[in-house]
Amino acid sequence: MISEKTIIHTIRQRSEEWENIRSGKLTASEFSIVMGQADEKKVRLISNAPVPDDFGRAQKQAEVCDQLQKAGQDGLIAARLNASGLKGLKEKGIIEEFVDDTGCSLKKERAAEHIDRLLARKKYTPAECGEFEGNFATERGEEMEELAKIEFESKTGMEIAEVGFVQHPDLKLVGASPDGLVEDKTFIEIKSPLPQTYYGYLRKGELPKVYRHQVYGTMALTGASHCWFMAYHPGEEPLILRIERTEFCDNLLQCLHQFEAMYLDQMEHMQRRIEYERQKWEVAS
Repeated sequence: MISEKTIIHTIRQRSEEWENIRSGKLTASEFSIVMGQADEKKVRLISNAPVPDDFGRAQKQAEVCDQLQKAGQDGLIAARLNASGLKGLKEKGIIEEFVDDTGCSLKKERAAEHIDRLLARKKYTPAECGEFEGNFATERGEEMEELAKIEFESKTGMEIAEVGFVQHPDLKLVGASPDGLVEDKTFIEIKSPLPQTYYGYLRKGELPKVYRHQVYGTMALTGASHCWFMAYHPGEEPLILRIERTEFCDNLLQCLHQFEAMYLDQMEHMQRRIEYERQKWEVAS
């Protein structure tokens, strides 16, 4: 369910008002530009594995096992553990390795460059900024969206309402434009890719990595407990996924707060630089 504190702008997407409210803001489709995913290899106890009370001479294994039991379900970062202890526990079938993909980090140099772009968008047209303004694939996706919504409503029995732009109450320079608000008090992201891409999505049956920051980032902004993702191609069975909130959303939100703080600092610095250059040449003349 979306948080009641979420700021929801009920305006028509791609309208002049929608363009104005998005101007100069980082939007969910751009989150992956400024943020990276910090994967960490971890280990955890296998839930049904018998853990011996006495390890005999295998003191390192006992120490590692004790640390894992104290850590709980999430385990520990493998790099922090004794390697020989890990190896012995793996051989005994007591532990297993896994990748924790909930980490997130701000790519500061990329973020600084993107802020320059956002500042330019406030003053100049997309053409003047050399911005991408759509192609066959994006136009096709927009045309297919309404058909996809009808298909989703038919399959799930839930209606989709239009939404323009959503924002976190504490973030003024960040937002998202989900493809609709779903009857179960959450949102949906719809993609209508080309046939070969659609088949790839269908074959894997999971949220494509290319949309991970966008989908989880919108959950982070709205506080939603879950959301819907749909890959649609006319004449084919759609891929409809319910995506549950994870710790990745909380880490993304922290990165978005860092980004906004950086944006405000950079904007202030830019204003000071402009004033400095203006005054420098006034004195010279």
